[in-house]
Order: sequence, then structure tokens, then C-alpha cells
Amino acid sequence: MTLSYIAVIVISIIQVVGFQLGLWTIFKKAGLKGWLSIIPIYRTWLWLRKVIDRPWWWMIFWAMPFIGVFMVYYMIWETIRCFNKRSYLYLIPGTFFYFFYLPYLGLAKKETYTPRAELPEFKKSW
Repeated sequence: MTLSYIAVIVISIIQVVGFQLGLWTIFKKAGLKGWLSIIPIYRTWLWLRKVIDRPWWWMIFWAMPFIGVFMVYYMIWETIRCFNKRSYLYLIPGTFFYFFYLPYLGLAKKETYTPRAELPEFKKSW
């Protein structure tokens, strides 16, 4: 194995562990049991329906090849918004570096989860 293969493996492990830890702690803040985030398809169902409060048919888009990748990023985006982070300054880096930002949102004491229905309405500035 060369160094590049080892680097890819290490980065992949960091991403998987960070994502799982983030979802575990976010599920706990959302009032769900953390261990439910380990079950792969059920995790996505709970994430869509309970955490970010989206319709059931979004699961169909998540299951489609190519579209599913963008759905996961959008679900991360919506999860960050449930913590009252509505500025692009938080949303864009948080979406691309989700393996660091989701655990931060879940583990930080000052960050509180707000259900989507209770979030303030989005208003255009122009």
C-alpha cells in the first residue's frame, strides 16, 4: 500500500465515524434514541420524518442513484438549519465538512435543536 491509499482509508474512516457520531448525538437532541442512528435505512427514515420533518416520498429520491447523493447533502443542510444556523457562513462549510460539524452540533451544550415547525419563517431581504 502506498501512502495515498492509506490517506484515503484514514479520511474515509474519519468521515464515517464523524457522520455516525454526529447523527447519534443529533438524534438524542431531537428526542430520539441515539442507537437508532446505527440502523441504515431506518436511520434515514427517522432523519427525514422526525429530525428535519420532511414528507415520506423524499425517501424515494434518497434511494435513487445520483439524486441520492444530493439528497443526503440537502438533509445535512436542513439538519444544520434545525439548529438555527441559517447563514451561508454556517451552512456551506457545515455541509461540506459534515463529519466535523454534525458532531459539534450534537455535542455542544450551547447548540439547541429546534423542530422545523418552530423555526422562524424565511424572509427574503430584497
